[in-house]
Amino acid sequence: MENKVSEFFEKIKSTFQEGIIHSSSAQAYPVFELSESTIKQCLSFCYHDSSCCFDFLEGITTEEEVDEKGNSSGFFIHYHLFSTLFSHRINIKFLIKNETKAKSVSSIWLAAGIFEKEITELFGISFEGNPIDREILFKPKKDQFPLRKSFIVKAEDEMVL
Repeated sequence: MENKVSEFFEKIKSTFQEGIIHSSSAQAYPVFELSESTIKQCLSFCYHDSSCCFDFLEGITTEEEVDEKGNSSGFFIHYHLFSTLFSHRINIKFLIKNETKAKSVSSIWLAAGIFEKEITELFGISFEGNPIDREILFKPKKDQFPLRKSFIVKAEDEMVL
């Protein structure tokens, strides 16, 4: 099985070498940081290529990048993929700037729509092409996203779920 992981790791590295900012296979499973312009193409490749077969999207997570002064410099969006055929995992991530819209991958994995909508409501990052047009968690107030580092909870604020 280790050879299979090495095989798809090297295949992704060689196919997307121009768009890869950083890659590592030292963790429990490989991690790639890609440029924003390459991300959707790489994710589509991971799903469709027969040597990878990442047919299951385990989740999409987000982390806010802050500088030493506490100012936000953007968000990392992580795609956690699993191959049910080969039983291997991969993490593919990219950095977007604060007000940038990301491209939806719901055309690759239908489940991505719900993960992306959750990120929209909690972080304020919108996904172009996301098919879900209603709130799923709560109706956020304008420019108040509870998982951003800049979010301040006030006693009089009421969040209705």
